Amino acid sequence: MKTSRVIFTSYFSIIGLFLLCFMIAGFAFNNKDLESTGEIPYKKEVITISSIKHIVLSEDCNIDLLSDTSNYISYHYNVNNKNVTKPDYKISNDTLFIMSTNTNTGGGININVNQIESISGNNCRLDLDDIKQNSLRVELIKSKINIREKSMILKLSLQLQNSQCNAWHLSCDDLNLNLNDSKLYSNSKTRISNLTGKINNKSKVQLPKSLHYNLDVDKSSSVRMN
Repeated sequence: MKTSRVIFTSYFSIIGLFLLCFMIAGFAFNNKDLESTGEIPYKKEVITISSIKHIVLSEDCNIDLLSDTSNYISYHYNVNNKNVTKPDYKISNDTLFIMSTNTNTGGGININVNQIESISGNNCRLDLDDIKQNSLRVELIKSKINIREKSMILKLSLQLQNSQCNAWHLSCDDLNLNLNDSKLYSNSKTRISNLTGKINNKSKVQLPKSLHYNLDVDKSSSVRMN
């Protein structure tokens, strides 16, 4: 009887010791993971804005433009930072002016909109991420624009001067281009129904084949359709 009790007690002691080691190892692993990834507690701030039709970006602005049923600006900041810099913006009539996107995180800001007509900027960075628009005019100078997957713009006008556009996924029926010393690259498999515009001053264009096109290309520029 004593032997059975000893064996029984030893058995549960071993299980308890195993569970304790497992918990300690898991705690140590989690701490190591936090240290290695440098995880910082961030909080998302959302600013609701009125209905707009146009967006104007100042120099050094960095934004992600996304579609939504409502209009708002969002950004993240370190909760441990007591001096949070908010985006600098103003709204005049139907136009949103973004003066600065510096929020102490270096990651820019998100602008969620319903339907807008145009966006313009100088020396800035613009990402169209999962954007869905009926018609959009983009005018950029010395800037970079990325059109990412799931973006769909039925009628798109790109007016680029000394700028670059990378269209990872370009889905549009009607594309109008006005490029001056600029580059447009797209490896999208979606064909464009109607392509028009002017390509000037050493500009380079790579696009999927279009069903109909009418382009004015000067001798210093090139257009390639895959």
